[in-house]
Amino acid sequence: MLQDMIAKHAKRKDINCAGSIVAAVIEEYDLKVDPTVLDAPSTMGGGMNIEAFCGTITGCIMALGLMFNKDRPYDSGNMKRITQDFWEEYRKQEESVICRDLKKLKREDESCMTTTVPRIALVLQTVIERELARKNA
Repeated sequence: MLQDMIAKHAKRKDINCAGSIVAAVIEEYDLKVDPTVLDAPSTMGGGMNIEAFCGTITGCIMALGLMFNKDRPYDSGNMKRITQDFWEEYRKQEESVICRDLKKLKREDESCMTTTVPRIALVLQTVIERELARKNA
């Protein structure tokens, strides 16, 4: 299950929040990608390293692209719909996309890797499951 895989990768010390999402999706869905793809999210953790736009969200959007945008990478119609689906689900649960704001929702003794990442990952899992069901229908 994706949640379990994300929990596994969130414990790693060699990747950040965005990387943990991408790594988990690659492993869970056995995506055949170049391993250097995990270099891309290295700059996105901690809100792009300035506590701005949430790295976990960025990792989710990257993961959706890896999963569902293989045939025509720059034909945005399909990805626009999937990304909008993600945002609709996300907004049902969260108010902010800013790392600094999301960090305020956790206790001081907690890590975003054990609070924010799993919470946002549920949104990703919902969207992936919905999209896979749509593809298989």
